[in-house]
Amino acid sequence: MYGLSSTQLQLLYDGARKWFSISNFFIGPFTFFVDAPFGRFTPEKGSIFHGVLLVDGIKSWIVMELVSPTMFLYTFFNAPLSNGVRPSVSLGSPPSLLIGAYLIHYLNRAILSPLRTPSRSKAHIITPAFAVAFNTFNGSLLGAFFSSPDAPQASAFSRVSFWVGMAMWVWGFVGNVVHDEILLDLRRKAKSKGKGKETNGYSNGHSNGTSNGYSNGNSNGYSNGNSNGHSNGHSNGQSNGHSNGQANGTSSTGEHYAIPYGLLYRYISYPNYFCEWVEWLGFAIAADPRILAVAVSGSRAALTGPSTAFFPLLSPPWIFFFSELVLMYPRAYRGHQWYLNKFGESYPKERRIVIPFLH
Repeated sequence: MYGLSSTQLQLLYDGARKWFSISNFFIGPFTFFVDAPFGRFTPEKGSIFHGVLLVDGIKSWIVMELVSPTMFLYTFFNAPLSNGVRPSVSLGSPPSLLIGAYLIHYLNRAILSPLRTPSRSKAHIITPAFAVAFNTFNGSLLGAFFSSPDAPQASAFSRVSFWVGMAMWVWGFVGNVVHDEILLDLRRKAKSKGKGKETNGYSNGHSNGTSNGYSNGNSNGYSNGNSNGHSNGHSNGQSNGHSNGQANGTSSTGEHYAIPYGLLYRYISYPNYFCEWVEWLGFAIAADPRILAVAVSGSRAALTGPSTAFFPLLSPPWIFFFSELVLMYPRAYRGHQWYLNKFGESYPKERRIVIPFLH
């Protein structure tokens, strides 16, 4: 398989897990200081980067997000950790439900959501380039995991953790889409009133951020359009066009922004991020609960050993979840600060950043 022995493929898999995890944990904190150049952080007019290597926001989003399910399916069908023998996955089995959940998420994230976005700011080429790299590793690792002996078996139906995880995934996915729709609705209303490109306004919307990091994420309401967030980065509900006489609701890139209202926007600035985190935490719990059992037992050796492997229980579903946390939180933090600076007294003071009532 791939011209490599099973031992070499296992080493390649473990190496990819290790360096993909480490790189994300280094890149995430870096974005507390340097904004990913897309959405509301697209290089401004007059900047030396404006007009240089900028790409269409919607088209680049579709291309970069399609990489993840493509690599997932390619690796899954080649089953590198099972000597090329694909596992039998029957409809309605635990693996089929999880694989279906993953593909449904990316159907929405990569195709449905961007095609329904009225407009999206251009992005610097570095954003889709990073997203393609992230999605290549993430999709490949997940595909390898679900075609390996470690993938959940039929017995997973007897685990309470499987059903709890799947329920969390459903809640998170629906919440992500619903809150993303709120942002899209703000954008549609602004466009229908001719405010999409005006220089003055009263509001601010947002849409994914992490170039799955990620692109990750799921949709961040401060940028334009949506993710997932992974963009994802995701939106809906009621909106309120509360007037803001002090703030300019149009970004330097000409996109109109508005303060979203409704549902979890009552409590946090980034409910689409929060819902996506719940979604992928549930996915990880349902797919591979071993790390939770070991963590509860307090056995550090089981988490870190053997020394020849990199955290052997840190499987791809958990790597995906932790990567989303470290890559998306800095953008949520920066976006929340931008919100406060942009709208001043008009912005609800009770809103936290991304976790209701806490932070």
